[in-house]
Parts: sequence; C-alpha cells; structure tokens
Amino acid sequence: MPDECQILQLRRWRVMEVVSDSGQRSRHICGHDVTNDMGRASSGIAAFDLEAMTATTHSGTVYQLIGVPGKARSGERAWKNWCRINSVADAVDVTFEYFDLNSLTPGQDREGQ
Repeated sequence: MPDECQILQLRRWRVMEVVSDSGQRSRHICGHDVTNDMGRASSGIAAFDLEAMTATTHSGTVYQLIGVPGKARSGERAWKNWCRINSVADAVDVTFEYFDLNSLTPGQDREGQ
C-alpha cells in the first residue's frame, strides 16, 4: 500500500463488476463520498475487508464503507460518467457477494440509509 494512501468514507455504496470493450473484467465501488460530499466511482478493487468494511483500490485509495449498501443519486451519476469515460460494455451489480442485506435483523444499525 502506498505510504500516503487516501482514505474516503463512502455511504450508500455498491460493488459493480464491469466488462470493458476489450473484454477485461474489474470490480469497482461507487456511492456517496462523505469525505468530499460528492458522488464517487473507484478504480479497480485490489482488496476488500468485510470485517473492517474497507475496500482498497489499485490506485491506493481506501474506502471506508459506512452502513448498508444502497443507491445514492450522486454515486449513480459518478458511476454512469465513469462507465462512459472508460468504455464499459457491460456492468453488473455484485454487491450481494460482499454484503448480505438479508442477514440484517430488525433494529440493526442501518447508518447511511
């Protein structure tokens, strides 16, 4: 990990798997960047720590995932823009592979929703 890694807090986050025009697959986080109050779409995920609720990208940015997954309008805009710029041929939401909403019990912390 880089010496000076950036840590951003992301709420209403999702994990997306993309296929580029060249057929290359990668996974990315998108959501509302609480740190900078804006939508954010990440570079490819290098590591995901479910216990710490963090995702580290290939660029060295660490995303602290707050609360349960969801869809933030600003995150959706950032994601669509990222896909356009990066010539994404297909994108699939794979958040369920990282976080099971069905495992939550009534009254459990749903911060960020």
